[in-house]
Order: sequence, then C-alpha cells, then structure tokens
Amino acid sequence: KQAGLEKLLQYDAYPRKSMIDHFYDNSATLDSVAENRSMERGDFVGSSYEAKLRRSESFIQLVMRRDGNAWGIPLSITKSINMSAGSDRLQVHYLLEGVPQDQEFHFATEWNWAGLPAGANDRFFFDYMGTKLGHLGERLDLHDAQHVGMLDQWLGVSVQMAMSRSTSIWAFPVQTVSQSEGGFEMVHQSVCVMPHWWVRGDADGLWSVTLDITIAAEHEVRPRVHPTLRALVV
Repeated sequence: KQAGLEKLLQYDAYPRKSMIDHFYDNSATLDSVAENRSMERGDFVGSSYEAKLRRSESFIQLVMRRDGNAWGIPLSITKSINMSAGSDRLQVHYLLEGVPQDQEFHFATEWNWAGLPAGANDRFFFDYMGTKLGHLGERLDLHDAQHVGMLDQWLGVSVQMAMSRSTSIWAFPVQTVSQSEGGFEMVHQSVCVMPHWWVRGDADGLWSVTLDITIAAEHEVRPRVHPTLRALVV
C-alpha cells in the first residue's frame, strides 16, 4: 500500500513508554536516537526502580529510585511525580546523585504521547509564545529551550512540557508498519518528546531539574510555562 516501507523497518530495544532515562554519547543526534543508532551508556532503560507511593485526599506522589551507572560510573536517579486533586498539571522532579564535576553526562528523559495524530495542520508543536513549530509527524530539534507544547485542535487536547533548566529537545514520531486489507501501511503510534541535557554535578555531585506538564482540554494555544519563564510571557 505504501512503497519502500521495508527500508524504514527498525526494532526498538525497549517498550516506548514515558519517564525512560537515557545516557547517550555527547555526540548523539536527533536522527541517531530516532533511528536507534545511539548506544545506551547507562543501565537505567528497562531496569526496575524502587517505588514509594504517598497520598492524601488532595495530593498524590510517586517516588522512584534506582542505583545504577553511566559509563561505568556509579550514580543514582530519584524521580518523583506529584499531582493535586482537580489539577491538570503534573510536576516531575529529577535528582541525579554521583554525577562527576569534571565530566559531562548526556542525560535524556523520554516521553511518548499517544493519541495525538500526525500529518495535519491543526495538530502541531508550539513554543512558549504560541509559535507553531511544525506538525506532529515532523522531527524537531530545539536548543536552549524551556518549553514545548503539542495541540490537537480537532480533538481539543493540548500537552505542554516546561522545564526549570534550559534544555535541548528532540521530538519525533513513533510509527509502525501494519497489515490492513489494502496491504502494508505505516501507522502513527505516538509522539516521542525527549528533553536532554549535558550535565555536570555540583560540589556534592548533584544535578536536578523539574518538569511541569499540563494536559488540558482546549482548542487554541494557551501558554502555560514553568514559573522561571513567566516573566518572559507577561
């Protein structure tokens, strides 16, 4: 049904979920990551985290921790997801421990957003000023950014991710090949969004970042950014 699909086939080494923690070579690129050509330099992908759940009538927090390594150097990742009752916002906090001061680690956190179709002008990425950055089936390579949004105007759904630290952001479609009655065709599965940083530890070997994520029902761009960026939007 679509010619040349056999040339695009590749196999993921892990399930495409969210909050997947990667360590790549400093030279890794959008294309090499999207095409599964970048080696994992840590042992966090596909590994188990210790988890603790805290909850009350108005608040819930999931804290996950793993002791692992990157490039053979021991380090730990603690990540927490926090949400208040009635809110459309998730706050995700990452803490890396044991990060060297004299060496950069290329750290990325992967998020896959299903249910956002590609290839339509009313389904697109946008920045914190509301500027369109391309439709959801395109590859996106942003630098010195703290925000990326996705809007499906037809469904009336938006997802916005804002980071407390400036970051680079990779985004690309996740597609599969499926056999239908008309033949083999490409099917859009999700949009992968991957903020990534070149990190160094502080004097105590620590590095942290907070992600604010809002998932809302809306048909138009409505900027919602991390508090550190609010002065730029006003």
